Amino acid sequence: MSIFEGKQQISTDENGIIPSMIKHPVANGVIKKGQDSASTRRRRKIPEKVLVDGQTFCGSFPYHVLFDKNMVIRHCGLKLQELCPEINNDGAKVTDFFILRHPVIPLSVANIRLFIHNIFMAEIIRENMDTYYQKGPPMLVRGEYK
Repeated sequence: MSIFEGKQQISTDENGIIPSMIKHPVANGVIKKGQDSASTRRRRKIPEKVLVDGQTFCGSFPYHVLFDKNMVIRHCGLKLQELCPEINNDGAKVTDFFILRHPVIPLSVANIRLFIHNIFMAEIIRENMDTYYQKGPPMLVRGEYK
């Protein structure tokens, strides 16, 4: 399948998706003003609801942590539950189980919002880990907040 853009023919796959390509020059990682890239013309499909049960989600993202504005953990991945059995206790807070190593800021919702889309590295507090895992080297988890 193909479409025409001006005088240039662009091929698409069977679903109408334009393959990745850079059409315009990029300076310092930014496409020059007034120009777009093929990625901005791709058709995106994002479901309103994701029909995944909790067991599948927690297994698929074994190190995720979901917490509320008070830093109380609502749920987390299966591997974190294995590493830190008390992480499921009512009222358990993120700050009870993690020390933020990067960026070097106090762990709070306000600070996370200041560094949104940045990479975070946190160390799991050894004393709150299962005794089997306390013997090993420090455990770091890495991710980002969106």
